[in-house]
Amino acid sequence: MPKEHTASSSPSPLRHDRIDVTTVPSTSQLPAFQDKSTLATPSTSGKEQARTPLPTIPSPFKRVLFWPEDKETPSSKKKREKVPSVVSSSQWQEYNSKKFEEKKKKEQEKEERKKKREEKQSQKLEKDKQKKLKKYKATQNSYSESDSPDEEVEFVETSDSSLEEIEDCAIKLQEVVPHKLKQGVFVLIEFIGEVRILLMTAILSLESILFQVEELWEHLLVYLAQ
Repeated sequence: MPKEHTASSSPSPLRHDRIDVTTVPSTSQLPAFQDKSTLATPSTSGKEQARTPLPTIPSPFKRVLFWPEDKETPSSKKKREKVPSVVSSSQWQEYNSKKFEEKKKKEQEKEERKKKREEKQSQKLEKDKQKKLKKYKATQNSYSESDSPDEEVEFVETSDSSLEEIEDCAIKLQEVVPHKLKQGVFVLIEFIGEVRILLMTAILSLESILFQVEELWEHLLVYLAQ
């Protein structure tokens, strides 16, 4: 009579091993050194994560380097001015009167600036004139102080010596080239023992200067003849 096989309630060791591999260990099977509080717990909502600020670490490069930003470059084009369409309208009359007043105001400002420039130039010329006169007076005083009355120099003047000096002076004046001859410029002319100042009353040429010098020489010769 054949033996009956009865199913055992205990599983085979092979099946038990397979179940152990696939099954997840429970909390009781965790090692003793791990704590349950250290396990990551999921956050309740995304809003709480957004509220918590992240720690900002200062970087040394932020003090030197900057990220390039777009700069708005102003356009150089002038916008077209809006003009009223109808010439006979009140808006056109207001526009025309406004433009006329602006033009008149600009002309007045231009005239005022011109007057100020002319006043500054005239004041500058007066100051330069006073400085030159003071300098000339100082040189005259130094010449008078340097001449000692104790020393007397005998000078016998003859007609030949005076003519030779006049010829030498004329040759030197012909070699002189005038530089920036303008109205109000002083010209220093040195005679025998004295200095004369010739004031330019107009823009003169070299010939006119020589003519005036010759006239002064004639007056000087008449004075010496007396």
